[in-house]
Formats: sequence, structure tokens, C-alpha cells
Amino acid sequence: MRIHIPVDKKLEVSKVAYSIEWSKAVIKWYFKVEEPQNICDS
Repeated sequence: MRIHIPVDKKLEVSKVAYSIEWSKAVIKWYFKVEEPQNICDS
């Protein structure tokens, strides 16, 4: 699954970090995987 994080002057890093961690928890629950990985290809 890929997510796009737009770059903007109003970007709040703490909200992005929270969103990534929350999505990781949802992926673990939904797909029944142990350790999903975040991959940055920017």
C-alpha cells in the first residue's frame, strides 16, 4: 500500500508520524501481518 504525503508549508510532521503509525496498526489488524514495513521511495 502506498500513501502520498504532500509537501506544504503547513505540513505538521507530528500528524504525519501519527498517521503512519496508525496505518501500520490497521494494516497489521486487517491483513493479519506481524511487521509491516514503511518504505520511502522519494
